[in-house]
Amino acid sequence: MTDLIEEYRIIIEENFQPQGYNIGFNIGEAAGQSVMHCHCHFIPR
Repeated sequence: MTDLIEEYRIIIEENFQPQGYNIGFNIGEAAGQSVMHCHCHFIPR
């Protein structure tokens, strides 16, 4: 997953100029995970 994050970062930076990123995982119902699977939130800012 970290390799994909790096690929996304390169693509985003080639097309946009974000000042930073939020990258996160919600693990468990208490954290807001409603479907139990692995995914990553990648949010350019």
